[in-house]
Amino acid sequence: MVQVSIVNVVAHLDFQRELELSAVAELLQGNQYVSKVKYQPEENHWLQTWFISPDTEAERYVSFYRSGAAMITGCTSIDEFHNLSDRIESVMAPVIEKEVLRDVKNIVATGTTDTNFDLSQLAILLGLDSVEYEPEQFPGLMYRDQERGCVFLVFASGKIVCTGLDDTEKAEKALQDFTSETLNTP
Repeated sequence: MVQVSIVNVVAHLDFQRELELSAVAELLQGNQYVSKVKYQPEENHWLQTWFISPDTEAERYVSFYRSGAAMITGCTSIDEFHNLSDRIESVMAPVIEKEVLRDVKNIVATGTTDTNFDLSQLAILLGLDSVEYEPEQFPGLMYRDQERGCVFLVFASGKIVCTGLDDTEKAEKALQDFTSETLNTP
């Protein structure tokens, strides 16, 4: 059994209204829960911010868009995402008019086995039509698992990354099952 860690939760907030990004930048500037605000419309069409996570005290990147959307990256659990979203909503209260919608878009989970992989052999076993493996370009094998609806990156060292799912339990199970199936293949 592989030890699974959630290393990134990518999620979306929808404020259900257009945001004036320069005003949002002013609102966030100097807030105790916001460590950095960067708005340069000549370079990027979004507002870049770093909020301090109430769970870990680590900085989490939050990008705001004129459309009323915000993307959060870096949380290591769904609970942290919700707690950080609560903090964001609290800070953004002056501009919120409707319920803020929340949606987890992607979870990145990792695991490490005690086994090294022969990636050339694994590419053949998994089926070349579902695998990308070009060791001259990238040191890992990418396997698109149609059945589970996710992508695995497998490294010769035994490290495996699972991405593309939006539920932590599904991501953990996919990683456990894939590892178990891969290690038990002759």
